[in-house]
Amino acid sequence: MDEVVPVKPGGTLYVKSSRGTLDVRSHDADEVRIEAEARGRRAERVIFLLDTAGDDVRFEVRTEGWLLGMFGGLDVRARLWVPRQYSLALKTSGGDAHVDAITGDVALRSSGGDVALSRIIGRVDLETSGGRLEMENVEGEVRLRSSGGNTELRDVYGDVDLRSSGGDLSIDGVDGAVSARMSGGSTSIIFLGDPEGEIRGSGGSIEVLVRDEANFTLDAKSQGGKVEVDLDLDSERRSDAHHVSGRRGQSKGPRLKLRSSGGGIRIGLI
Repeated sequence: MDEVVPVKPGGTLYVKSSRGTLDVRSHDADEVRIEAEARGRRAERVIFLLDTAGDDVRFEVRTEGWLLGMFGGLDVRARLWVPRQYSLALKTSGGDAHVDAITGDVALRSSGGDVALSRIIGRVDLETSGGRLEMENVEGEVRLRSSGGNTELRDVYGDVDLRSSGGDLSIDGVDGAVSARMSGGSTSIIFLGDPEGEIRGSGGSIEVLVRDEANFTLDAKSQGGKVEVDLDLDSERRSDAHHVSGRRGQSKGPRLKLRSSGGGIRIGLI
């Protein structure tokens, strides 16, 4: 398939793909362009469907026969371009998904491979059970549900709500509150603004790094190891090696609550 659909910015691209890789990015034209191909064994049983409604576009990758491709030899790829201001609603179960340079809300459900998102201005709602998740340069709220692998976020400017049971979590720069529940590995978070939120882990250690000038109230408790605070706290209260609370900064700041049952907790400076 090689099709071009004229649209106005502000619409939504809906994609449902049963197999293959999916690559969606923006361009300067007021149109949605679709390039899709299937090659290899029984490629003729892969069907591409396209429909439009106003400025919304629907694209589907459908396969005939549930045994199709079970023994390999079938390569399916879909590449789509949308206007810069456009939203996405994607559902894929057959391979990797990549999204880049979108100004609009992005909703993605994946169960078939790795997911990578970059340069998003808008809300991100993502669920994955199939592989590694990478996300960078996001301006907006982020909601993540993962059970398939490690999660890496970089430069997120907005609140993060995350639940994961599939691997380690690394957030290399977040300016917003973080609500995280981890049961699959270790957690590492660097706060660019005042740290805020509630972070719980049962599968590994928790490390949080903050700016020297950050203001916050800390409540950190671990049942799986010691709590190490590598910075000065005002009115620090330490009941034992596993529970530390206190305040940092000249004024009362947001609350940061840390709980771990799978490893130790460390709070330090960037």
